[in-house]
Amino acid sequence: FGVTHGGYDNTLAAENPNIIVPLDIMRDLEQEGAYKQLYQTIYSTAGNGTSLANSTRFGIEIAAKLKDAHVDGVILTST
Repeated sequence: FGVTHGGYDNTLAAENPNIIVPLDIMRDLEQEGAYKQLYQTIYSTAGNGTSLANSTRFGIEIAAKLKDAHVDGVILTST
């Protein structure tokens, strides 16, 4: 993984990706039976400089993949 952000110091996120995407907690919850299974793909896009048209297309494509995989919920993180 890589962390790039022009708006904040990303040192801690670069050292521990769970700060941005809480996989450690989600895997613990999965083991406890809080939900059936964690989806195996993390989708991430660059916001800075991404055109509205591309952002819209990314969203439509990602949503279709999640729907096809019968994903019931998502975690949206923002930096």
